[in-house]
Amino acid sequence: MPRYTPNPAENTAGALILEKADYAMEITKLSAFIFDKNPDKISHGVQATCKIVTEGEYKGKTINSRLFYHSSGAADMSKKFLMAALGLNPAFKADEERFNSEFGASDWAYDTDDKSLGSGWDVLVGKIIGAVAGEPKLDAASGMMNQNFSWKPYAP
Repeated sequence: MPRYTPNPAENTAGALILEKADYAMEITKLSAFIFDKNPDKISHGVQATCKIVTEGEYKGKTINSRLFYHSSGAADMSKKFLMAALGLNPAFKADEERFNSEFGASDWAYDTDDKSLGSGWDVLVGKIIGAVAGEPKLDAASGMMNQNFSWKPYAP
């Protein structure tokens, strides 16, 4: 059996909180998820694992961004991530029309039981997306720090 030598100092305990700034992130993995412990508040969607590629202390670290689809408002926010990842600006109506035309008929399905994704999601893996890290905030319910991101097309 091979010997493994993990270095816990290279890991981050808890959520990674970034300095408020712009970052470039590579989408490395996608997986379906569901939060269903409370039957009155079920939420689901696709989690994108993103690796920071911007030079600096956070380079190589990962964050997980959840794209929620349990409500139309949540789906609207998730569409901004999809558009930005594909180089389209969510603020421009022409870019949204282009997204709808080019990607609207793709298979965006996901299965929360087996975590599988439709083929439409494949186009995102390996894409670089621009991320603007917001001000970290304390979540009173969990006692943990949270951070929101806004997404934009990556511009080197």
